[in-house]
Amino acid sequence: MTKLFQSAEIESAIQQLMQEKNAVITVAKLCSFLGGNPEDKDFCKRLHFFLEGDDAFYSFDDENYYRRSDFFNGAAFVVTPTAWEVENDILIIGHRFQTFVNPEVFPSEVTIKSGRKNIAKKLIQEKLENIFPYHMLMGAEQLSDFFIGEDVENAHWKSKAGFNVKIRLNVLDMKDFYLEKDMKFGDALLFTVQDYDKGSLKVAKIEAADRNPDKIIEWCRNFELKVGEIADRFESYLDLPEQLRMAYFLGGKEFFGAESASLDEFIQGAENVEIVFDSDHTILVRREDEQISENPELPEGISISSGESSSLKAILKSLGSSLTETEIDSYILENCFDRDRDFEAFLNKVFDFEKLAFADEAQQTVFLNFLEERFERLSENYNRFNDEEKAPLRSRILEIVTARNEFFNYLRSLDIDEKNIPQDEMKKIAAGAMHLNSILQMLNDERHDLTEDDKDAIFEAVESAEDILNDSMETLEMALKI
Repeated sequence: MTKLFQSAEIESAIQQLMQEKNAVITVAKLCSFLGGNPEDKDFCKRLHFFLEGDDAFYSFDDENYYRRSDFFNGAAFVVTPTAWEVENDILIIGHRFQTFVNPEVFPSEVTIKSGRKNIAKKLIQEKLENIFPYHMLMGAEQLSDFFIGEDVENAHWKSKAGFNVKIRLNVLDMKDFYLEKDMKFGDALLFTVQDYDKGSLKVAKIEAADRNPDKIIEWCRNFELKVGEIADRFESYLDLPEQLRMAYFLGGKEFFGAESASLDEFIQGAENVEIVFDSDHTILVRREDEQISENPELPEGISISSGESSSLKAILKSLGSSLTETEIDSYILENCFDRDRDFEAFLNKVFDFEKLAFADEAQQTVFLNFLEERFERLSENYNRFNDEEKAPLRSRILEIVTARNEFFNYLRSLDIDEKNIPQDEMKKIAAGAMHLNSILQMLNDERHDLTEDDKDAIFEAVESAEDILNDSMETLEMALKI
């Protein structure tokens, strides 16, 4: 007869087995340590439940349980501060660290060291619309508790005026670090986990020049695959932060290091996964698995398209367009600066409808509705005074975007086998486009005022991107003999 073990005895045994470095615990190992009967199925099932319910472990096969802290301790990950954060000498904590520390550690209780010095925190007050992007990977259901935990004054944020409500929250005071490291927009931060359970990390700077755009894109695509596998395996069981942790577990150490992308870069550039609200919590799902839920209201008599129509981004991709939503917004803002509020003129400038292969009339209608809603919203809220210095830089970038888009349209018209197109050159063009896209995001952001240093840096980046694009297009023309 198997001895009846108390819960405290089992928990104590688990703790003792965990003392072993890089411990791997199994039901058989735990049973043997306790001196139990391995033939007792009920007892072994009870041990399995103990291991399964312990957040200190993770497992993919329900047999081998690995300690989470062993996986994350010593791991290094990238965070990419926005231009607004660098300009204001802060780093929003938000969702940036939650994946890499024990969930029991409240986000703003993480300890960050630069050398031997702890980086201080300070309380700021900012509109929800400005800080929401830094918290979206927390999951919508977590935000209320998090904001109230930050400051009780945030308790009524849901009952106030939507995204205009001001939120008080703790941020990292990076003034000394940014000054000492000569931090500029485009540089990144490398955080190394020193103690997963205590939420202790150290920080270093990564120069913008040391980041490889090709590797960033490759990292994002590979991480998407892991997130998709997790979404398939666990469906809606896990919440969003846990999905990200499990994706790292599944991917292994290859997803860490200075050459990785940040989670912000991942979610901003995600093509095959997206955030949805499922039942009572937020999760990541494969894009093709998501139900169409964002279609604008269609005119009477027009049916839902048989083609892709879930979002503007999805339609652009299905049409084979190389344009991004940020680039489209930039063209709209350029029209606004030129005092041209004619939607038809905007369409004719940006799109050649005769060459857009819509699945059907319904998809084209949805596409036009998306664009018109975007055009009206940006036009109505356009602030010409704030855009005076940015507009010329934006137009300069759009010249390059237009040249790239026309070149890709020309390639498609030749019906060239994709296998014959030199992928190295295509990757260079994609990396340059991604960099220019991030600059356009900054220029389109009303919160960001340009300094003279900003202008010089942007001008140099644009000139460099144009040189790369021209060289790559010339190389492609020679290779394809066109």
